[in-house]
Amino acid sequence: MAYTKFDESKPDPTTDNGSAVCNNTRWNLTAVRDMVLMGGVEGWNMTVSPANATYPDKYIFTNPGTERIEAEVTWDGTNEGQVNSMTFIYYDAETGGTADTIGTVAFTYNADGAVTTSTWS
Repeated sequence: MAYTKFDESKPDPTTDNGSAVCNNTRWNLTAVRDMVLMGGVEGWNMTVSPANATYPDKYIFTNPGTERIEAEVTWDGTNEGQVNSMTFIYYDAETGGTADTIGTVAFTYNADGAVTTSTWS
């Protein structure tokens, strides 16, 4: 069986019958699982700001539509290369480009500089 990619138009309650709704939901959930494991979403491209920065202020994820997610990064000023936190913000140009904060994740490190925990707020 060929791989079934995520399809945001499915399930469609106006055209899908009961088994199609279940199958489309299952296939989409499987695709979401795979995207989480891959660390990215097909069709969403990432750029950094400022471009080519060693420690960018933002990672900007865009899709071909009107949506955008930005990850604003706070870097640790003491330990080079360690991220203190990332705040994820959702934008949709169809709603006037207003921002909705998804959440902030804070990281802690051990003495070797390895991430030991992440906490969402």
